[in-house]
Amino acid sequence: MRHPFGGPRIAEIGAGPRLLLVHGSFARAEDTFVAQRELADTFRLVFVTRRGFHRDSERVDWEADAADLVELLDEPAHVVGHSYGGLGCLLASARVPERILSLTVIEPPAFSLLPEDPDVARLVTRLRAVFAEGGEPADVYADFVEAFGFPRPTRVRPHLVPALRASARERGPWEAVLPLGELRRAGFPKLVATGDWRSLSEPARSVGGVVFNRVADALAEAIAAERLTVEGAGHSPHQSSEIVNDRLRSRAASRGG
Repeated sequence: MRHPFGGPRIAEIGAGPRLLLVHGSFARAEDTFVAQRELADTFRLVFVTRRGFHRDSERVDWEADAADLVELLDEPAHVVGHSYGGLGCLLASARVPERILSLTVIEPPAFSLLPEDPDVARLVTRLRAVFAEGGEPADVYADFVEAFGFPRPTRVRPHLVPALRASARERGPWEAVLPLGELRRAGFPKLVATGDWRSLSEPARSVGGVVFNRVADALAEAIAAERLTVEGAGHSPHQSSEIVNDRLRSRAASRGG
């Protein structure tokens, strides 16, 4: 199923309660959530490739993502958002809490929660520079990855080129103001997950690992969410761990679908 030009691209598999899977920057839903395909025995999986990521469109923005997700939530669903995609999921869940069976956000860049934190501020400054300088999408992507302490990538898989073009023009996540009160009052189960980043290089641990875990702690406390840290994982703990899938299955059971 495809939405009108500029909207998200949707792919579905499985049967059961709906589980919306929303990807982050420089990615696509099908690649981000490969490890979740096994959940098709429990859920009707809805892979949401965000607007602008499958063909050229307007600037990538979490507000537009939230509006698209509210439209997709025409019936109750579990919602999972990775990285930048988690921002739209948080906003949409606050707007239609009666349609949310559960919410899981994985390493969301909710940097606005800790504006005075020196490590968060330092990373935001780096990222502002990356997007201000612009340039070829592959170069923006390489600068972006390097800003988080990872080695600079030297090649990009061709099928991800549209995703790189989209994220190269995304709105900075540090601008997002999240509806913390509405989310805290919402009655659906909430989970904020990260990797512990301990298996990664020291630069990645001291930049990305520190910031994402500190932000996740602040978010979980602010919205009264369960906090999960997956040992041995980095920015995508759901890709290599059964723990996240087990939590999602338990959510389906506890909510009765």
